Order: sequence, then structure tokens, then C-alpha cells
Amino acid sequence: MNVTIRGMRDDVTYTTDANGTFVIDVGPGKELRASTEWRITCRDKRSTAPPMFDVEEILKRGVIEPNTCGNAKTELIPGTITIFTRKATFFENMAR
Repeated sequence: MNVTIRGMRDDVTYTTDANGTFVIDVGPGKELRASTEWRITCRDKRSTAPPMFDVEEILKRGVIEPNTCGNAKTELIPGTITIFTRKATFFENMAR
């Protein structure tokens, strides 16, 4: 996963664990964007860029991006962003 924090110059790359989870320590009052390298996100395809999330909302309620790839669902978990992904095809990876 790549994470961009508004106001910081470069994004940071994180490797998820076997459950697809990683931890980042960001204080309230910031906004961040999460994106993937070798997987395709299941967010709304009409969106031109991944959305920015308010850290205070993440900490208070949690955030779930819509899943356009299937029927999997989850509950809001305070302090958590849930992003549904799928494996990229060979041709999708070549187009990057």
C-alpha cells in the first residue's frame, strides 16, 4: 500500500501482513490517501484519483470504501480504513 499524507512531499510504502493489514501512526487534523501497487482497488471507477480521508473521521468512526468488485462487506471499525481490492490481470499490470 502507498499512503500519501496531505502536506507531505512523498508517499510512504507499507507492506501488509497476511490479513492485508498494516498500521500507520498519523495524528488528527491530517488527511491521507491510500492506494495499491499490484492490486486493483474496487472503488468507484468514475473517480479519477483515490479519495483523501480525514484522520479524525478514521479515528472516530472508521472508513470503508465501496466494493464494486463483489459482495464482500464489513463493519465500520474506529481507527481503520477498509479498501477492497482484487488481483490485477497480467494486462492491467503491464498498463501501469
